[in-house]
Amino acid sequence: MSVEGHLRQRNRGHWELIVDVGRDPLTGRRRQRSRTVHGTKREAQRELRRLITEVEDGQVTGTETTLGDLLDRWLDLADDRLSPTTLREYRRLTERRIKPALGRVPLIKLGTQDLDAFYQALANDAGLSPASVRQVHSIVRRGLKQGIKWGWIGHNVAVNASPPILRQKRITPPSVDELRSLAAAADAHSELFGLVVRVAMATGIRRGEVCGLQWRDLDVAGRQLEVARAVAATPGGAAPKTPKSGRFRRLSLDDETVQRLVGYRAGLQAIATGEGFAIPDDGYIFSHSLDGAVPLHPDNVTAAFRGSRTTAACASTISATLTPPSCLHAVSTFQPSAAASDTPTRRPR
Repeated sequence: MSVEGHLRQRNRGHWELIVDVGRDPLTGRRRQRSRTVHGTKREAQRELRRLITEVEDGQVTGTETTLGDLLDRWLDLADDRLSPTTLREYRRLTERRIKPALGRVPLIKLGTQDLDAFYQALANDAGLSPASVRQVHSIVRRGLKQGIKWGWIGHNVAVNASPPILRQKRITPPSVDELRSLAAAADAHSELFGLVVRVAMATGIRRGEVCGLQWRDLDVAGRQLEVARAVAATPGGAAPKTPKSGRFRRLSLDDETVQRLVGYRAGLQAIATGEGFAIPDDGYIFSHSLDGAVPLHPDNVTAAFRGSRTTAACASTISATLTPPSCLHAVSTFQPSAAASDTPTRRPR
């Protein structure tokens, strides 16, 4: 684009540079950017050419939109592009962490050094872990990236920011005896939860994927289980979504897990027969409703797991998540016959 600019002398040796940066993309009003320099007229003219180049390259824009406004609009746009759980967490971090510190800062005044200072404050003053700070950084970076697409800004100042380094912690897997203790505690909690833990240990799938299993996903003859969906925790309750990997996959099951699933369905069917209906194939395996219409809520699974973990011998070893990596590392020993094929399938849902 063609950019116009001029300079005027404020007093001896002081010059004001004024450049037209076009219309504000939100208000439609024409905007200008000014800069004051000290020196000779020739030096001021040189700085004016530099400012014009910055505008032409998109480094200076004509919007006074704040970072908070941009993130709000980006999150609204991403409503159907992010998983419900991710979107909920992004909104929480935006409202609780980003907006109080940087929400009112105009995009044209936001710099990389501002972000670095912000991340340092989150780590040192707020006590956030490196992983949490990096998640905040991801929100800012992705929001600014969308701002470039909309023409609100010319470059992404978060690209060169320096969030804390995420260092991997050494994981000590629980022993087979500890896993057996956990499984026994889960069985003592309830038949439903005992089977949830059994399937999780036999397959290594995620909490939400366990909750998303339906009876049609179980291949009894082939001793396989298809992971075709997951369940996410949302403000409105449990909601189905695609698996985190973005693809379906088949996992092999051991005989005992298959037998327990078959026996569990037979028990449900006996009750359903007395009420005059059959357990539907598209019903969720793990549900508090007999027909499986509503999946088990992932947060309820975690709460039950924590209670069982407290009573199990592995309480000091196993973390509070349902299937942490350390548990999965030991599953092959706990269930040697449950070799996962991880074969993707294409059956639509």
